[in-house]
Amino acid sequence: MIKNLKIPIVRFYILILSIITIGVIWLFINSIITINKMDDEIIKIETIHAKNFAQNIQQYIKKLSPSNLVNSIKKSKNLQNNITNALTLFSDKQYKYVYLIYLSRNKTFRYLCDGSKQINQRGELNQKFEPESKKIWKKLLKYKKPAYTIQKNISSLWITYLYPIMYKDKVSAILVFDISISEYKNLIQILKPVYSLLILITILLIFILLFSFFQTFAFLRQKKKTNIDALTHLFNRSYLNEIKKNINLSQCAIAMADIDHFKKINDNFGHDIGDTVLETIAKRLVSATRTYDIIIRYGGEEFLIFFKKQTDIKTLREVSNRILKTISDQPIRTENGDLQVTLSMGINPMPSMDKTLHNAIINADKMLYVAKTNGRNKVVILNENTYCNDSLILENIDTDIKENRLKAYFQPILDIKTGKIVKYEALARITDKNDNLYLPSQFLPIIKDTSIYETLTKDMFMQAFRAIKKHNIHASVNINVSDLSNNSIFTMIKELIQKNIQFANMLTIELFADIQIREIEEFKTKINILKYMKVKIAIDDFTDDKPNSNHLINIKPDILKIDGSIIKKLLTDENARTILKEIINTCESYNIESIAEFVESREIFDLLKKYNIKMAQGFYIGKPLKIDSRKFLPKILFFK
Repeated sequence: MIKNLKIPIVRFYILILSIITIGVIWLFINSIITINKMDDEIIKIETIHAKNFAQNIQQYIKKLSPSNLVNSIKKSKNLQNNITNALTLFSDKQYKYVYLIYLSRNKTFRYLCDGSKQINQRGELNQKFEPESKKIWKKLLKYKKPAYTIQKNISSLWITYLYPIMYKDKVSAILVFDISISEYKNLIQILKPVYSLLILITILLIFILLFSFFQTFAFLRQKKKTNIDALTHLFNRSYLNEIKKNINLSQCAIAMADIDHFKKINDNFGHDIGDTVLETIAKRLVSATRTYDIIIRYGGEEFLIFFKKQTDIKTLREVSNRILKTISDQPIRTENGDLQVTLSMGINPMPSMDKTLHNAIINADKMLYVAKTNGRNKVVILNENTYCNDSLILENIDTDIKENRLKAYFQPILDIKTGKIVKYEALARITDKNDNLYLPSQFLPIIKDTSIYETLTKDMFMQAFRAIKKHNIHASVNINVSDLSNNSIFTMIKELIQKNIQFANMLTIELFADIQIREIEEFKTKINILKYMKVKIAIDDFTDDKPNSNHLINIKPDILKIDGSIIKKLLTDENARTILKEIINTCESYNIESIAEFVESREIFDLLKKYNIKMAQGFYIGKPLKIDSRKFLPKILFFK
């Protein structure tokens, strides 16, 4: 999470300039590479031409002298003249010098024939020849293949091309073409438009790059104006609308804060002073929270804060009290003197229990109302103090579980087509020592990050297996996706299944997506381990708009349990029916069974019969009952 959207302009410009510089360097390097490639291609073409001429000369020489060329030329002046004349035919503006060289017995390069145009520049027979670089000559002698070198020290030459004249698989002589630099200049002149085009393209790309970055900068600047409150420089409601789909309610606590008696400040001192107070409060909120907390100016003097999820209520209270102290410790200096300003705050520590962000904010707002009606300048946290009457406290939950007051209640699940109860869902209930019954919403959030949660999970699996063995029923147990990320809980579940492996195919594990799945491959591996042990996998409270929907579908579950919020609206909401059809299509596409939850009336049940839904669950089918209850009858017929 972030606290604000401020990006220093200097840093932003440095970032832009850095990217532009990298882009220009990249374009320049690529242009150089392209030009070098073109040079390489020119050289390649030139050497191919030289090779073709050399092959023609070689054929002519072999006709004149089929035996050893060096010995033949030394013995016959006439042969030397004929070959020299032939070489002279190829000596022109392109090939400045054309000559034959041989390697004497004392490893010295010497002339055989020289076809240079100017007779006074020709090398005489057996005259010593000193190559500029012997490396390329030795390479030709070693590999017996044509070779060339780029001339660097002789300004009038460009390439020296060497071609071996072979006799009995040995290099008898070396045909040499010295290609003039004027040839290179002529080719470059031809390719000059291509070079110019490359330069123009580079300039155009740089212009496009600059234009794009200026457009991006303008867009971000406008975006910042849209999402930032002009007075306080905090996020505004527009930003909330942007991020609400990505907020994971299980990973945060939500607070609603309000400046006490702000209306009186505006009425008594004017709106300018009121604005000064708002600006100062906003700065103090930023200084008192963490960089990963999000602060939004929600209304006139209201601020919405998303806290990183705390491990316990105590820590959350410490953070919120620090905020109140930061606000009230120092008076706010104004033109009309110092003002002592306080803040009231209401906190919803478990927004995931509300399922929607809107409801979670409403509950935080309710706590704010309690704080203001109870004297202001205080924090009220949901389910704490006056709101904990309907909930258990941590110590009591631990005691109740140890004293076996945690019971699994089993709710029947009906096969709609056959009318038979085919399985049951195990639901946790705690009865305290005064026989008060508590539902999961009243104790699970309190123990979620404690060792008690693991104990409760283990107990529920054990009770489910006992029911499977005793009554020969299929049963399901609920866990959170986050439980699979907890290696301790996953290992415990796996060991329990292994102990009851002969009944594993009668167990279904229902996953509730309480967090965003990040390590998807690890998650799939653990699911596959459970499937390998024949356990069925169901996705609980499924809707098509949850962040984890695609990931959960990708694990190929056996069952999708359609969220009750959709089923409840089927009779009155066309959108709900459309969503239901889409989910059914998904199930059919992936060969997944479907269960409709919260089937609470005959009308809804009759409507579900029209859809291709496999099973139904809800109060109309049957309420959760203890397995030792007389009313609990496994595998009963519901409708024929």
